[in-house]
Amino acid sequence: MPKAVTLYRWDDESAPQLTSGTYSEIIGVIEACLVTGYGSKQPLGWTKLFTEATACCFQNKGAGCVVFSSNSGANDNKGVYLQGAQSATSSTNLVRAGWKQSIKVHTGHNVNWMVLGTDTAVYVIFGYIAAYAIQTPKYFVSCFFGDLSNGISQDAGKFVALSSFMDEDFSLETVTTIGTRTGRNLDFLNDIDGNSKKGVKIFDSDAANSFSLYVPEGPHLPVNTTSANSLGSISSNSLVAITMIFKNYETSKDRAGEWVVTSSLSPACRGTLPGMYNTLCAHPNDVIWPAFVNYGGQQHLVLRVTQIARASKLVINTEMWDD
Repeated sequence: MPKAVTLYRWDDESAPQLTSGTYSEIIGVIEACLVTGYGSKQPLGWTKLFTEATACCFQNKGAGCVVFSSNSGANDNKGVYLQGAQSATSSTNLVRAGWKQSIKVHTGHNVNWMVLGTDTAVYVIFGYIAAYAIQTPKYFVSCFFGDLSNGISQDAGKFVALSSFMDEDFSLETVTTIGTRTGRNLDFLNDIDGNSKKGVKIFDSDAANSFSLYVPEGPHLPVNTTSANSLGSISSNSLVAITMIFKNYETSKDRAGEWVVTSSLSPACRGTLPGMYNTLCAHPNDVIWPAFVNYGGQQHLVLRVTQIARASKLVINTEMWDD
């Protein structure tokens, strides 16, 4: 059943603001959208399960929860972990936890935030107002946490949390390429090839401790350098859902020995990222973020590109998502 989406923005009346990008500021934005609301905006209806000094957990109305914690353990601006789980009682006690990844707000840069979500799934974007073709992708950060859409019924493992398709666990405090790593966000789906996708950790549908790796797939038409800034209006387009596919599904079996193409424990097609689509025709990259385009009578946010000579093929529906 389709669910209505709420869009929250930094320029809403009474919206919380980011200045230095500390842990408490980032969580303040997320909590306002998920739990408390602000101004005339009602919250999405998530529940805050616990609060620690520099960690907290939010649970959706569906299959899981997400734990946020400071990268350094302090209330500073060195980044925030996010990690999905089927349940959690503390930041160190997670049941069937996914990869532990990171997001970061850079002071004076990606402080223009947007949150799009429902009571089961959320996208968080930390961006800045500039043309879509950006020279510094590290200053544009995004993440997703929530239930996948269009999967099998009663899937206990469909809750995921991620900020990168190119990494597994990573900490901003231990990597030397901090700029690159914070920019390896959801928008990289515009450009990354299949070999660069590490795989999202998703547990079996029956709540067992066994997990498999899934990668996002969605067809696209390549855009060359000369056309990226001169596409003009798009006469027609086709939207294809981003589907989470079992990595190496052609030769893989589930833990019961069944081929994943017919498995109900580790299905080859696990579900789709809610409301996110790959468009067959790309969008101009010389417009200013955030830009929206109308498809099927509904507004879609055009996601960023990560290279100057590329054009975006990714959009998120801002009005309605499949359950």
